[in-house]
Amino acid sequence: MLESLWYAAYRFQNEGDGGLEGAKLACHAVVRFIGVRHENPELAAPFLQIMAAFKDLERGLDPPLFSGANRANPTILSGGLLHYDESEAAATGKNVLSFPYRRG
Repeated sequence: MLESLWYAAYRFQNEGDGGLEGAKLACHAVVRFIGVRHENPELAAPFLQIMAAFKDLERGLDPPLFSGANRANPTILSGGLLHYDESEAAATGKNVLSFPYRRG
């Protein structure tokens, strides 16, 4: 995870997009860390929400996270899987992220 965060920090400082790509990479690194360690998926929810908002910004949309219309929410499915649909605004298919969660 540390290597991914260093790379995200580098991209944040050098990409020329105001830090957007680096911020997305940092969120992804944290989500992956939580998933690999089989931690409670609810810990990843804020980072997934931020990633979806960044993707909406890139598409020229008004992200629910920034507009107050909280449309994109991760949910925990049976079996401890975190399921996340990016947002209602995605016109072509929905991205889904799920990973196992070991309870207790």
